[in-house]
Amino acid sequence: MPSKSHYVGLWLWDSALHALAYRHVDPQLARNQLRAMLACQLPDGMLPDAVYDEGVVATIDHPIKAQVTKPPILAWAALKLDETSPSLEFLQEIYIPLVRLNSWWFTMNDDDGDGLAQYNHPYSSGLDNNPLWDYGMPVESPDLNTYLCVQMGSLALIAERLGMVAEGAMWRRRTAAIVQRMITDFWDEQAGLFRALYNEQPIPVVTPFNLYPLWTGQLPQHISDRLLAHLTNPAEFWGEYALPSVARNDPHYDPECMWRGPVWANVNYFFIEALRQLGQQDLANTLRRKTLDMIAAHQDIYEYYTAFQMKLTYLTCHSERSEESLESLPTQAVFGTDNLTFRPKL
Repeated sequence: MPSKSHYVGLWLWDSALHALAYRHVDPQLARNQLRAMLACQLPDGMLPDAVYDEGVVATIDHPIKAQVTKPPILAWAALKLDETSPSLEFLQEIYIPLVRLNSWWFTMNDDDGDGLAQYNHPYSSGLDNNPLWDYGMPVESPDLNTYLCVQMGSLALIAERLGMVAEGAMWRRRTAAIVQRMITDFWDEQAGLFRALYNEQPIPVVTPFNLYPLWTGQLPQHISDRLLAHLTNPAEFWGEYALPSVARNDPHYDPECMWRGPVWANVNYFFIEALRQLGQQDLANTLRRKTLDMIAAHQDIYEYYTAFQMKLTYLTCHSERSEESLESLPTQAVFGTDNLTFRPKL
């Protein structure tokens, strides 16, 4: 669903997030958000970052030249859509393209062949100027590999819905394997979080993306507890305005600079999913309330908000499209009251 001005194109993970909202009012329009992106899949399985009338955006030459996409959340979005508006025909239609996308991530974005994918361009993360990329590219990051774990868990459930039980079991084994690999390579016992790596060295930045593996639902309890301690620490992420995109006590924190401090509603949504999955209903409900209060404090919906006061900072593509598509929806249609969460546990 393109904007009527400025960003007149389709954007990959924006389309998946739009589908989450549209599923409450028009399931067919929601499915078409995913179809529009999958229709532009490249021969190697990659999905482009954006689609315009003039063509696709699959390579960008700034700040470095590399292929550019967005995090793999289409399978998860498709599964959530199917939970509210079931369609075996649609799942059958998109299953193979989603499998090809998953294969592309591991075959074309794992230079060291260790089973953990990397971002080759900062913009592929969706976190354009986050300080996780300040130290160089490519970066093996816990957020990307969590998205891939969620994607493969979603593919497991889709395969089982389509009667492919053995294939579903294969995807579940792969989710378990990538979680164990993240623990082995990313977990920092002293810091109590998962580190992103550049040249196999930990990147000295603390962000909510270092806590993302909570969403896998497969972590040992002691690791989950330490991640939750970071998440709920007001000196880092919690407080009245949660969750900043860089920890407040991190030297890289800038509360008004896009992905270097401000709060983003989509990131909060992912953490609400993770908290519900872990059985942390009170925390999930609190974060949901904080997020909705932040959004409802303004007449318009904005792309991101400062992390120290209820103040908007920038109106851009996300907000314009959100205003067009969601202005008539109740808030629960966006951060719904349902408990439809991805559960990859074996």
